[in-house]
Amino acid sequence: MSDSVTGAVLLAILAGLAWFWFDSLRARELALRTGARACTDINVQFLDQSVSVDQLRLGRDARGQLNFRRVFSFDFSDNGADRRRGKIVILGRYVQSVTLENADGTALITTDSTR
Repeated sequence: MSDSVTGAVLLAILAGLAWFWFDSLRARELALRTGARACTDINVQFLDQSVSVDQLRLGRDARGQLNFRRVFSFDFSDNGADRRRGKIVILGRYVQSVTLENADGTALITTDSTR
């Protein structure tokens, strides 16, 4: 391989990594806003003001296009003394679902935008 081809391949790899990094930051910001809004809507506290990625894989949207499917989790509390778990599923650039767990493990609220 010549130096110019090697350089072009390296540049393409770096550009792909930069795109993935910025796309991940955008998805995280969307998850943060969504989690905070879901907690505000039902009058509970969004704890730590953070989300974490639980799962990253490929998935198809309603049009059949391949996108990254990210599952984020976060903690919330209704009284400040307990911690409960919430999950947000983002497919591509859109929120697919939001689930907040009740103390007994049942869903407190669930929204699903895929229906």
